Amino acid sequence: MNSSSNSTINLQKQNVSETLRLVSLVICVVVITLGSLGNSLVLLFFCSKWFKLKSFEIFMTSLALSDFLKAVAAPLRIILTLTRFIGNYGCKLLVFLNTISTTASAITLLSVSIDRFIIVKWPLHQRPHRLNIIYIIAFIWLAAGCLGSVYLVKDHITYYSKYFMCSSNMKKQISVGLTIGIFTIQTLVPITLFTIMYFLIIFELKKTAKNKALLDSHRVIAIRLQQNSKTIKMVVFAVVIFYVCILPSNIYYLWYEFNQNALLIETASTIYDILILLEICSSIGNPWTIVFQASLVTTIATGLIVGFLTF
Repeated sequence: MNSSSNSTINLQKQNVSETLRLVSLVICVVVITLGSLGNSLVLLFFCSKWFKLKSFEIFMTSLALSDFLKAVAAPLRIILTLTRFIGNYGCKLLVFLNTISTTASAITLLSVSIDRFIIVKWPLHQRPHRLNIIYIIAFIWLAAGCLGSVYLVKDHITYYSKYFMCSSNMKKQISVGLTIGIFTIQTLVPITLFTIMYFLIIFELKKTAKNKALLDSHRVIAIRLQQNSKTIKMVVFAVVIFYVCILPSNIYYLWYEFNQNALLIETASTIYDILILLEICSSIGNPWTIVFQASLVTTIATGLIVGFLTF
């Protein structure tokens, strides 16, 4: 959500635990390495057959791009912040990229979930045209860019080397309003609709499975549903990662915005730092799930070897 690092949590913090700094740096290096590698493999695979991609695969390409940005921008911001090399412009750029990637990832997952529900509900329905999917993805990224641009203007984000942080300089009312708005867009709406969509998908799959007569007389429907089972599992896993990794830090951030006296500053800040480390790990799970589900390592390695031998 609000990627500027909550100033109410961190600004009064006088020092950063050396142990937490070291753990943070190690986790960030691991996330950058595995996240960029995994998402690069997914992007390489899907882009190599771009004109043959189905709607689901186009959405997953967009998700891989957003996860790639998050895998680089979020950990890099933490590393540069903790080592005091980031500066004001670095804060602005990396917070902007992190906001874009998180927003695009959440809305793309929501779009994929809706797409999966439509396919399960109406398996013989005509699939959306590729161009329409591209328009939807372009709109998602444009909206995410507009949301993130708030952090590029004026001095809304400033780096405080004394506190190892990029902090918001916005007025309290504006900051709270922006926090609630971003929480709604990045978390509340997607989580609510995720839950509804997958309850409906489970209901439709159970209803279809019970209607064996329908499946026997409409083998095409049975085949379509069987083909979609793997992709549905992949999307469900991505949504679970969203619940586990991203939701806790966002809820905690919003809760603390209105309950600043509930915890000591040091305690509140330590909890938030740990939850942020959990959040950035989300950019690892999605790509490697796709890589192993689709056997991309073998496919890409074979393609590279063949390409090298025929060069």
